[in-house]
Amino acid sequence: MRVKWGEIQLKVAFQSSEDNKLNQDSSGTEIIPVVEPYVDEPYVGQEFESEAAAHAFYNAYATRVGFIIRVSKLSRSRRDGSAIGRALVCNKEGYRMPDKREKIVRQRAETRVGCRAMILVRKVSSGKWVVTNL
Repeated sequence: MRVKWGEIQLKVAFQSSEDNKLNQDSSGTEIIPVVEPYVDEPYVGQEFESEAAAHAFYNAYATRVGFIIRVSKLSRSRRDGSAIGRALVCNKEGYRMPDKREKIVRQRAETRVGCRAMILVRKVSSGKWVVTNL
């Protein structure tokens, strides 16, 4: 069961599996719901354990909202070459480069239309990946 509370959506799990009502169990003890934060939209400062976890979260969000993502930019460390930043964008972000070939080819449908849906994640010193820009 999900309950909207202010700007944050909460997932409520009840301690009794028989019914999902606030009442008393067989011993007369009141059943209190366990509330866990449920985040369904990315926000600046959101942390992930890995780059793959950030990618999976944004992909699930994009699918739910109605677009497809792709990796746009990758920043690497100068020291060891490991990935330290990643930009995940809508697959319709930007515009197609003009065709520089002299040969005339069949016009194709326009797929890049300048969509601005984007998330930028950076690896911090703790090893976690943090959303730095939306």
